Amino acid sequence: MASPSIAGELALRAPAGEPITWSPDACSSGEHEQFFGFILHSNGSPVVLRAVVDPLDGPGLRVVGLEGMDGLVVRPYTCERLDLVVEPTSWRVNDIQDLSGTLDVNCTAADGASIEGSVEVQHCH
Repeated sequence: MASPSIAGELALRAPAGEPITWSPDACSSGEHEQFFGFILHSNGSPVVLRAVVDPLDGPGLRVVGLEGMDGLVVRPYTCERLDLVVEPTSWRVNDIQDLSGTLDVNCTAADGASIEGSVEVQHCH
């Protein structure tokens, strides 16, 4: 069984804050929280990113844990670029579908919060 692997980094900024570079090092399938996508974490960081593929509305991201804000939600129409690919592999781990995918994003919210960068995940479950 392959272990999850994550490569890449994101630049995150709260509306009144300085940009931080965030490198996720752990992932799990969104199936744990009843959505199709993945959840990214970074050891020692309060930031959590949920990358969701909605069957009707398409891709979206929710970032929580940024200092000074409740959360950042981005959809394609608010972004210069939001490319999210989530693909099931042929594996299941403890009845959870194993996922691989990519995220390439450049979004700035009306309040100045932003997220930019690229991440690739393999074997998220």
